[in-house]
Amino acid sequence: MASSSSKRQKRKEPIESVPFDEKRFKTAFHEREFERIRARKILPELIFQINANESPQILRKIEQRGWQLLTSPEGKINGNLIKEFYANAVRYDKKDESYISFVRGKMVDFGPMSVMRALKLRSIPFEEESYHLRMDNNPNYDQILRDLCVPGADWERGAGNKQKFIKRTDLTPEAKGWFELVRRSILPAANNSEVNLERATMVHCILKGGEIKVHEIIAQGIRKMAEKSDARGTLGYPSTIYRLCKKVGVEFEDEDHVWIKEGIPITFRRMNAAASPIPQKKQRKSTGPQGVEGQALEGQAPQTLDMHQLQEALDGLSRQYLEGQGA
Repeated sequence: MASSSSKRQKRKEPIESVPFDEKRFKTAFHEREFERIRARKILPELIFQINANESPQILRKIEQRGWQLLTSPEGKINGNLIKEFYANAVRYDKKDESYISFVRGKMVDFGPMSVMRALKLRSIPFEEESYHLRMDNNPNYDQILRDLCVPGADWERGAGNKQKFIKRTDLTPEAKGWFELVRRSILPAANNSEVNLERATMVHCILKGGEIKVHEIIAQGIRKMAEKSDARGTLGYPSTIYRLCKKVGVEFEDEDHVWIKEGIPITFRRMNAAASPIPQKKQRKSTGPQGVEGQALEGQAPQTLDMHQLQEALDGLSRQYLEGQGA
């Protein structure tokens, strides 16, 4: 007859006793997480393709902040391994404070300092208030609007007339370029038409000065995306994850690859598309001959798209198509 102590030992056997792919996953739990994550789309970072003659102020800011790698993402990345990374980054115990994932037999640290080393970031002192302090102290949204947008723009508002977001098309050319970097490389978002409070504040911080702890934001962002329960959510930071994996010797080439489609680069032309002041609505006179519907009144410009607006619309459709085709 078995002793009571042997019975207790049997009850303490590990829960994860079912077989799993040990080359790809830390535990059977993480293999199940992969099934939850695998249908998500990957949102790739975008490269800045801007030369010194076009926008020297942007290149100065990139150099000042040490963002050369952040603005020059890797191109050829296997999407399957990015999804395996995310599955293995999920914590079995939410009290665990470590930032450790697992990819093809290698443990991958994605903590803030590892991200800083992988992207060769550096801490830069600024006299201006940091991004985190701005968010904690309630940013000056009127000033943000004036500094980021073309004349005539305003916040889109929600309940209680509170600021909700700015339309991307209302941004100035330089703000538009930085917004693309922010929403693809630092605070990922699939929606490219709305600039929410967080991203608007970060773009303002880039333009006017102020510390942004990119390494902390990315590490926390990876964890948040990995543990997000919404199956429709996106997975960001593939280039940063690739660089983290490369540092510990992960081999990204394998026979079962799905290459992530690269996004459209951030260029001077794209930044300047449709960046003109918003026309004020004119009061129509009640007297005089009435114009025929669909016909411009005499002396009044027809409501047609100019070439900048047309190019902006085409770029938007192209971005939506590429993002819809992403891994």
